[in-house]
Amino acid sequence: MKWNINRPELICWTFAPLLPLLGLFTCTHSTDIHLHDTYFMVNNLDMGIFSGALLGLLGLGYWVMFKLNRRLSVILSGVHLASTVGGILFIMFLTTLVAEKKVDLQPTGDHLFLAFLIIITGQFFYVANLLVGSLRR
Repeated sequence: MKWNINRPELICWTFAPLLPLLGLFTCTHSTDIHLHDTYFMVNNLDMGIFSGALLGLLGLGYWVMFKLNRRLSVILSGVHLASTVGGILFIMFLTTLVAEKKVDLQPTGDHLFLAFLIIITGQFFYVANLLVGSLRR
């Protein structure tokens, strides 16, 4: 299957239902996040549902730009999609592999913080892509 990066909404909408399904199959695992004196536990199902909804909304923004005949940057779209989808899959697979004792690694808060930072940084590329796309024809 060839991914058409010129239509990033299709990639978003492909992963939008797949991530909640992945979360459903790995729902017994959770991600532990330590922030200062606070300890957060996020279930993979909740993370899958949230990330599926996020990708659905991001795909909607890409689709609106497509319907308005605006040209988006292929590089910004690729960086955004790779960081968002890749970061989410990294977090979900890492917690699943650690919980099932397939890898001998205990993810620290630094690993998860870095993954969340990559996801959040990718959203700046999304906003920049929409701004650049709305300014050029």
